Amino acid sequence: MKKSVVYTSILACTALISTARADFGWAVTTDAKLIHFDLAAPGTTLLSSSITGLRQSDGVTADPFGNITDLASYNGQLYGLDGNANFYSLNALSGAATFISNAFAPVGFDAGLAYDPFTSNFRFVSDAAENVQIGFDGTLTYGNSAYYAAGDANAATAPFFAALAIDADFGTGFALDSATDTLAITFDPNFEEFFTLGALGLDVTSLASLDILNGALFGALSGDASTSALYSIDSATGAATFVGDFGTGITGLALSQTSAVPEPSTYGLFGALVLAGFVVLRRRQRAA
Repeated sequence: MKKSVVYTSILACTALISTARADFGWAVTTDAKLIHFDLAAPGTTLLSSSITGLRQSDGVTADPFGNITDLASYNGQLYGLDGNANFYSLNALSGAATFISNAFAPVGFDAGLAYDPFTSNFRFVSDAAENVQIGFDGTLTYGNSAYYAAGDANAATAPFFAALAIDADFGTGFALDSATDTLAITFDPNFEEFFTLGALGLDVTSLASLDILNGALFGALSGDASTSALYSIDSATGAATFVGDFGTGITGLALSQTSAVPEPSTYGLFGALVLAGFVVLRRRQRAA
């Protein structure tokens, strides 16, 4: 066996390992932790870090009791808003928050945050029907208030949005209305007109967050404003299906196919392949 063949075999096996990815997520807990978890087992934490570097509403003074209330991701980087409406980027491994801006002063108490690929900004909607774009530098662009379309089942009521997710492929927005326990959808690029899709099938509080992975919609939802569970949500009907308990309250959710913490078994398998390859190479060299 030639040396190049051994190397090619090792690289091929490495490729198989790297492409055999599971689905993972990051979440912010109500006790100010950033956790990393396997989507198939939300109660199993792969990594947990205390969130540090948050500031008070002046954007300067440290706030040791602050927390991220809304979480979003773009290109592997996490972003979030805290309870003082400060905007940050977050280190997925350490939980360290890097301050970006405190120009925002929302009226609503509960809200959803998601990256909108069609505007290259983050979109913010709230329980006060606010509709705002937030740039990577914290620049704000205010849109008209969100509303339910004429003839919609909830047309007579103002949206009470507690969570938001945006499909990166189509730009479609999904918002969770915690007052009506329903899922809403918008095709409006300005995120003003929404339509009710249907009931979640459970009574939820405003402790909620949504995200989309590979076209599938998921939500961290709570029925008691204390503990949260992961649900898959039918993007056609709004029906929520239980996946697993987090074991804690979740204020923000961001999903990915890439884990921040490679599994030990992956390292072990790769090491065994490399070792086996060099053993074969050594034997071939001796035999030559």
